[in-house]
Amino acid sequence: MSDVWDTLNIRIQTSALTDCKESWANAGRTLHNDPFNRIYWIRKGEAFIEHDGETHHLTRGDLHVIPAHSPGYYRCPDRMDLYWCHFNATVLAEIELFDYAKCQLNCHIPKSDYARMDQFWERLVSLSKENNPAAKFESSGILCLLLAKMLGSIDRNELERRNSAYEKFAPVFEYVEKHMHKKVKVKELAALVHLQENYFSNLFHKSFGLSPISYLKRQRVKRAQALLKAGDSSLKRIAEDCGFGSPFHFSLAFKELVGVPPGVFRRMDSAGGP
Repeated sequence: MSDVWDTLNIRIQTSALTDCKESWANAGRTLHNDPFNRIYWIRKGEAFIEHDGETHHLTRGDLHVIPAHSPGYYRCPDRMDLYWCHFNATVLAEIELFDYAKCQLNCHIPKSDYARMDQFWERLVSLSKENNPAAKFESSGILCLLLAKMLGSIDRNELERRNSAYEKFAPVFEYVEKHMHKKVKVKELAALVHLQENYFSNLFHKSFGLSPISYLKRQRVKRAQALLKAGDSSLKRIAEDCGFGSPFHFSLAFKELVGVPPGVFRRMDSAGGP
């Protein structure tokens, strides 16, 4: 299983300690769905985090991950001291880490380790204020230590199965990332792994739980999310860059997967806070 893990790429965006009040995250009334992962450590207080079909009640000692592209609502009933970090983590050709490695997203840390976890987070936040190679390496190392708490829950047999599937279809993932701005046919993707079109589609769906066309649409929307947050390109230009036939089809696909239209998503300010 080393091949896939050797491609792990982690990019930390920001981290901080925030004193959250009842108004945090618009008191649970705003849908959040971001192109980055979040990891939380509750230092004091409590929060309710709803995503991926579950509601998580987080209290002191909970280390919690919200994977990228997970629509959800967050609320704090009173006050909370929250350590948080936004980061991207991918394997292979921009496959989200938590799509590849299905694991528990919440880990309750023993009380005897609270002080050590606080030290990790204090250091991580301190490093975020520095801009040099040593700080980037150290902060990535600390984040990896935190993520190891989650990844230890992975079923190794299931991971081996998924690893085999991801390696088999790696040329497909790479091709999609490089050519999604063009019209991509399933027949082209099947040829990359030397399979007949229908067999390829069935095997892909069996391996990843979605069709090749659905995967392509999801990757296009993910790229669109990043472009919407990164600059002020027009929706028409982003639709073209991501391979959508028109702004209308772009908007339909985006709302279907993200929950809000592209213009609304662009105005949602989530990258600068927890």
